[in-house]
Amino acid sequence: MSARPHSFVTSRSLTPSHRVKVQLWQDVYHWSPIKSAIHFLPIGLIAGPITLFAEPVVGRFEQKWVLLAALVLLIISSGTFPFANENTQRSYLAYDLPASIIGASGGALLFVTTSVAIFKNTPDAISGTIASILNSSLQLGAAVGSAVVTSLMSGVSKQKPQEVYAGRAAAFWFLFATMILEFAAVVVFYRTDAQVARAKEQEEDAEKATSAVSGHEQSPASVEVREKTSVDESITGGTDLCVSGYATAVATAAPTPKGPLSASPSLSSVKDVSVPSGNI
Repeated sequence: MSARPHSFVTSRSLTPSHRVKVQLWQDVYHWSPIKSAIHFLPIGLIAGPITLFAEPVVGRFEQKWVLLAALVLLIISSGTFPFANENTQRSYLAYDLPASIIGASGGALLFVTTSVAIFKNTPDAISGTIASILNSSLQLGAAVGSAVVTSLMSGVSKQKPQEVYAGRAAAFWFLFATMILEFAAVVVFYRTDAQVARAKEQEEDAEKATSAVSGHEQSPASVEVREKTSVDESITGGTDLCVSGYATAVATAAPTPKGPLSASPSLSSVKDVSVPSGNI
């Protein structure tokens, strides 16, 4: 996933800066396209290698801290551009060049880390859908960001026509504020792996505690039900035994023939039947 963010390094956070600087250098300072391209060359030389070799850094450290470091670089970059308001080589070397290098480094690192963090927690079954959503959001952010920056720059320039760099400075301050908001969002809403693991442990402990309390509350009732069942079974067993004994006695005495000698065995068998007392 390290190659994917590279195509968007200049399309979201650096494109507004490029557009502002290109309009300034070519329309106001009347630089040639070749001269403007040469002044933008350090951005490509820095962003490319960082995009290719940033994945080991992202894998070694927690993604949240890498994201915050990248946003700090972008904050420094966008906060430096407003002061590059002179058409001199000194102004370029003092403000434009450092801001471009720092911004390119932060932008490349930001997109690599974002992709790694997103796809690290994405199931394989929906990875294609998540990739399309990520790319769509990048394209949408690039379009909306460029439109907002251009509108802001044009509006301020119309209000202050005597100040050539006023609109450009306002556009860079807008990017500066946007980076600060993104930094705050990552600090508040991004949870590290340790925080996620701690939350899972707390949920498991809460479930175990709930199960233990539930089992403790149900145990006396279970004991009472078992005792009641045992008593019912003993009563039923005793009643069945009594009925069986009487049935045996009747069955033995019924076919006895008449006569004094033959009556004895049946009577003795009746006497031998033992009926448990208290079970009727």
